[in-house]
Amino acid sequence: MKKKITIIIIIVAILGIASFFIYKKVKQRKETSSGTGSTGSSSAGFPLKQGSRGTEVKNIQGSLNRILPATLTVDGIFGPATEASLQQKIGLSQLTKKQYDAFMSVMSGFVMGTGLNQFELAQIKNA
Repeated sequence: MKKKITIIIIIVAILGIASFFIYKKVKQRKETSSGTGSTGSSSAGFPLKQGSRGTEVKNIQGSLNRILPATLTVDGIFGPATEASLQQKIGLSQLTKKQYDAFMSVMSGFVMGTGLNQFELAQIKNA
């Protein structure tokens, strides 16, 4: 009798552990497929559009403020003003992951294209 109870307890423990790992794997796949990743840096997901929130939206807002008159509040909320600015500058009302990556890459080149001032050059040379 004790042997049967011990075997049942072991089987239940194994099933519990297996269920836990299956749950973690399913949760990880859902996070990956939704575009949020496991870093927790954003709740935006893609495409970025009105209602999206997160770090990516802040990056877009900040970049748009550098190339347009600084009118956007960099709050990480993709609202009507962000959509209008994006439409005005790029001709899109939302961004897919690839479009976002391309936009940020162009903006990185835009910043680099402005050149370094004497203070920045001195900091690099004296490092």
